[in-house]
Amino acid sequence: MLISLVKADFYKETKKKSFVYSIMLIIFVSVLCLCILNKNVSGTTSDYTLVSLFSKSEYKDVYKYGSYKQYLDSYKVYKECISLENKRIKLLDNSKLVSLLDYMLVFMFLLGVFSIFIGFNSFSYDYTRGSIKYVFMCGKERGYILVSKLLTLFLIMLFYILIYDIVVLISGHLLTGKNIFGLHYPLFIHGKFYNVSYLLVFLVKSLVYLVPFMFLGMFSMFLCILFKGGVFTLVSIIIIYITSLTISESLIKYGVSFIKYTFVPYLDYSYLFDRCSLAFNNMIYNTSFSYLFNSIVLIFYFFILLGLSLQLIKRD
Repeated sequence: MLISLVKADFYKETKKKSFVYSIMLIIFVSVLCLCILNKNVSGTTSDYTLVSLFSKSEYKDVYKYGSYKQYLDSYKVYKECISLENKRIKLLDNSKLVSLLDYMLVFMFLLGVFSIFIGFNSFSYDYTRGSIKYVFMCGKERGYILVSKLLTLFLIMLFYILIYDIVVLISGHLLTGKNIFGLHYPLFIHGKFYNVSYLLVFLVKSLVYLVPFMFLGMFSMFLCILFKGGVFTLVSIIIIYITSLTISESLIKYGVSFIKYTFVPYLDYSYLFDRCSLAFNNMIYNTSFSYLFNSIVLIFYFFILLGLSLQLIKRD
């Protein structure tokens, strides 16, 4: 039954005009961003500069709510990160294509907006038109319907990411004349650098975005079910997502530490790619942001929202 539902949902979503328009928009925006970056990005990477250790009074001037002891512990991690990344830079292919692709990984953040729309529209149409009771004809099947829509969302977002990757890789090759298959990335494992294909690194980093994208889709579905649709809900989710990093940094800076226990600070993966900047911010604000930690938090909240959504649709 679940496979049939997924097939039906996937067919319905891919037959919409919005699906075609979204693909066209992804292609247009990615090519446009690459053309702009190509004129402003060089192929050389500068070494990172180590920020000197703050005294306790200097640290409190920067973040008066922070723990200086935790800052000292994090400074060791930050110092090691600077040293490691500077060694990596010396081994890295100083190619303009690498620089362009690194920037385009950051811009992939914007694909999350599509996940919000897809998740929200999965139920909003039926809620706003009063036909939701026909969708939930059988109580035993309601859970299957929700899981089917989540699997459909996963397949569509995976397709969007692959389209984005293919367009970026082909366009990057045409703009720079460089072959992505000839580029390598020095990966640090067990105290030693190993050269791996940069193409593999790029694909893995892009696929990691599926974690926040799936959470956003689940969050959209949950709010749509909770509030029975409504454009205001959709707009609110998009604003939270786009401004999540700014909101989190501002609240943490002014001592509103409870934000660390919500999902908001962990939505934006775009800032995770610069390890040294990430280590610096973790050091200053006593945070623990990373790919692994952010993903664990979002997966935890994903299943909470999934459970709540299953309970809500049983009442509709």
